[in-house]
Amino acid sequence: MKININNILNSKIILLVVGFILTGIVGSFLNHQFQKEVWKRQVHYEIVKRQIDQAREAIEGILLHAGKRFYAMQKVFWSLESFKIEEAKQRWEEYSTIRDEWSIMVNNYRSKIKIFLDPKLSYELLDKDDARSYKNKESLHALFVIAHYNLKKLLNYSGSNSQERRSIELEALNALSELGKRIGNFSENCYKIYLDKYSYFEQKLVDG
Repeated sequence: MKININNILNSKIILLVVGFILTGIVGSFLNHQFQKEVWKRQVHYEIVKRQIDQAREAIEGILLHAGKRFYAMQKVFWSLESFKIEEAKQRWEEYSTIRDEWSIMVNNYRSKIKIFLDPKLSYELLDKDDARSYKNKESLHALFVIAHYNLKKLLNYSGSNSQERRSIELEALNALSELGKRIGNFSENCYKIYLDKYSYFEQKLVDG
């Protein structure tokens, strides 16, 4: 019995089977590609989300510590301004604990700001040369150090010259004033860079 190849190839059943097989192969391929793209988007989503979270945590953390340290310094100054020396000494002890917290965390925050926000902004927080010399520096950390020493000088003043004491008091007040301005500027710069860098991605994450 001869088998007619043309009849077999033209058979509807054969064509249906072949079509089914090809559809399965193509479908599997397309499904694989789709899943691959979904996975890539999910990975990208997680990376961007983690970056946004790290950036936000760095900003909130450093500004919280800066605010706490600045307020503690203000309380010491207010006590000294009112000649409440014992109260000032007690508040200085409280301030010292907060200062130590700042010292522990500032390098970590600087690294996060450098990676997740902007390298230049990290130097506004802590200049690489601050450890060797803080004088004539403009970083937030350097201004904290300057205000710290001016405040300590006022706290330790034991002379009876009212004019000299007033001069030291004004130096401490000016240092705190400059520090307060810098904290405000640094805060604005942090949030501006954050919004410029991540607002688009945040909206994309919300929209899916």
